[in-house]
Amino acid sequence: MPEAEIAKRGGAKRYRTIMPKKGKYIHIAIVPKAGPRGGHTVAGPVHEKKKIKSGPAHGKYPHHSPAKPL
Repeated sequence: MPEAEIAKRGGAKRYRTIMPKKGKYIHIAIVPKAGPRGGHTVAGPVHEKKKIKSGPAHGKYPHHSPAKPL
């Protein structure tokens, strides 16, 4: 749901995040609906996690320094 439509309904009561696949996530907005029945779950767009560039000191062990030649 677009942010404009969420704002039109009075704003989201809370947000939830689910991960359907590794590296992707969906923000779920709980927004009020008309009438006395309470909130309604509305799914937002699918987002992807940002990939971290790995350099010589950003690999599996980032606290280790790269190997020095003998």
